[in-house]
Amino acid sequence: MREVFVPISTNKFKKTLGSFVTGVTVVTTCLDSKLHGLTVNAFSSLSLNPPLVLICIDKKSESNKILKQSKIFAVNILSKDQKNLSKIFSDSKNKNRFHKVKTTTKITGSPIIVNSLGYIDCSVEKIIPAGDHNIFVGKIKSLNTKNLDPLIYYRGNYLV
Repeated sequence: MREVFVPISTNKFKKTLGSFVTGVTVVTTCLDSKLHGLTVNAFSSLSLNPPLVLICIDKKSESNKILKQSKIFAVNILSKDQKNLSKIFSDSKNKNRFHKVKTTTKITGSPIIVNSLGYIDCSVEKIIPAGDHNIFVGKIKSLNTKNLDPLIYYRGNYLV
C-alpha cells in the first residue's frame, strides 16, 4: 500500500502542538567570556543512564552557531514568577538579555539563573540535524531544583 502525502500547514502544525502544555526554559551558554541565552520550550529528558536531555534550536539562529562552538549549555527552568525572563530571552533584538539578571556557574561555566525553579548544566554530547532545527543532546554534569511553581505555556499564553 502506497503512503499518501498530505501537506501540513504551518498554522495547523503550530496550533496543534500549541495544545501541548509545556514548561518554559531559558537555555544559556558562554562563549569567549560572553553570555548568551534564549527562551526554549523544545526541551525534554532523554535518558536516565547516562543522564541526558535534549534541546531543539533553529539552524538559522545565532544561538545555534554559538552552541555549536561553546559545546556547553544550561537549561534554566523558569518559575511562575519569571515570566518577564521568558519574554526578555525570547526577544531576538535584545542584545543585552542578561542586564539585571543574576547568574552563577556550576561545572560547565554556562550561566545558571539565580532563583530559577531548577537548572540542568550540560556539555554537548551530540548534535543531530532534524528538519530546520538541530537537536543538541546534553550530558548532564550538574542539576538542582527548588520547590517553586513552574511557568507554564499553553496555546500561545502563559498560565499563571
